[in-house]
Formats: sequence, structure tokens, C-alpha cells
Amino acid sequence: MISWLRSEHDALPDTRHALSHATEAPGLLAAGGELTPQRLTEAYSKGVFPWYSLGQPVLWWSPDPRMALMVRDFKLSRSLRKTLQRFSNKIGRDVHKALTLEGSVAARNHVGGTAPAQVKAAILRARKRRS
Repeated sequence: MISWLRSEHDALPDTRHALSHATEAPGLLAAGGELTPQRLTEAYSKGVFPWYSLGQPVLWWSPDPRMALMVRDFKLSRSLRKTLQRFSNKIGRDVHKALTLEGSVAARNHVGGTAPAQVKAAILRARKRRS
């Protein structure tokens, strides 16, 4: 069962409590809460991210396995690019563009799910607060 975040003071649960692969929503950790800078900072520091549809509560996900990719340090080797192109011929030298906030929001908008404008605005607020 997932946790409901009813106030800004409710912490995200431990990621070990995310729904398992045997469920219809593997990786779903919690629902509710707001896209505040504090919540996003907490979420991303734990490997949790929001993904939901407009008109629904925010859903917080932590799939297993997961990873964090430091875009500034990422170098796409020729062999990795060739391997990735077997899955999609749209992957090219401009892969860094897809790894930016704008690229991520555009990808989510394309495949459905999250409310891209809301998530992007919340991330930008969190970035501004940190600087």
C-alpha cells in the first residue's frame, strides 16, 4: 500500500516501500503532496521523482533499479551511442539535449504522464531557491 502525503510536513517514505514489480504500478511510492522546492529537493535526494497526469494527485515514483546521471560529467562514447541506436535511431550526438530539463519535460510530454509545465515550473523554482 502506498503512503498519502497529506501535508508539507509528511516526509516521503523510505524507497524500500515502493510497490514491487509484481504489482500494476511497480515503483510507485506515494501520492499527494505538492511540488514545492523543499519536496522536490527531498525527493530527488532520495531517488524519487514525480510522474502523474493533470487532474490527478502527484504520484511519487522510485523504480528499482534507478540511477542518477550527472549530465555535466556524461560522455556518450561511440560504442554506447551505437548500442542505444539499436533501440532508437533518434539517439545521436545531441543526446545531451534530451538529458536537460527541457528535454526531459518534452520526452514526458511525448509519452504521456506527468504534467510537464507544472513539473518544469516547480523544478525551476527549486533551482532558483538553491542559487
